[in-house]
Amino acid sequence: MPLLHISMRAGKPEAYRQAILDGLYRAMREALNVPEGDEFMTIS
Repeated sequence: MPLLHISMRAGKPEAYRQAILDGLYRAMREALNVPEGDEFMTIS
């Protein structure tokens, strides 16, 4: 299971954070053949 940790400035709206997570997950699925539903990401 891949682990991804994202650091970003405070105050970003939830929709922005979710768009970042969705894009990174899509990229991992395409580039690394990560199985669907196999995601573990944190934001700080």
